Amino acid sequence: MITGTDVLSFVQRGRQFRHILFRRFVSKGVLSEYCRPGSGKVFGHRHFHVVLPEHGCAFYESWDDTYHFFFNRPDIEDAARVWADQSGVYLLSR
Repeated sequence: MITGTDVLSFVQRGRQFRHILFRRFVSKGVLSEYCRPGSGKVFGHRHFHVVLPEHGCAFYESWDDTYHFFFNRPDIEDAARVWADQSGVYLLSR
């Protein structure tokens, strides 16, 4: 999922988490390490959170060993299914 597209990490800060801070990766190695289960600690985060701007979607790790994928274009769901199959994970639809 992360090899062929621009990836930004994000964190929510401030009161009620209203301010979002985005960071661009300059190293593919750090990006690859950050996007592993439980590896948000690379940047001092509890879990990893990324945005794929060209696909208009966000992907993040949750506290209960699940991952959330939010998108605003219906066609990205097909690409997400391919990414899930390649990774050996399940994609649950709404």
